[in-house]
Amino acid sequence: MRKKLDLVVIFLLVSSLLIGAFAWEGDDEIEEDIERGSSRRDEERERDEEFEKDADFLKEAEEESKERERAREEIERENDERNLELLKEERIEYEKEREWEQEKLIMKR
Repeated sequence: MRKKLDLVVIFLLVSSLLIGAFAWEGDDEIEEDIERGSSRRDEERERDEEFEKDADFLKEAEEESKERERAREEIERENDERNLELLKEERIEYEKEREWEQEKLIMKR
């Protein structure tokens, strides 16, 4: 009976050692899974940060493009106004020359 009891105790000790060994190995796998999960989260975070940077860059580029377009339109408007003024001045000079030519013709007669 004592031998059976010793065998049972030995069996229980060996079983618990095996269970502990498998549990230890499982802990390593769990830690590896946690590390992989954390590295995946880090990669995802990095991708998200890069995406945000790209989005910010695109937004800034779009704003700069709009500003350049507004500046170009303003310059065109100013140029159109200057050209209109120049045309008015040329028209006035042309009319003065015409009047002068007509006065010369009248004086010759």
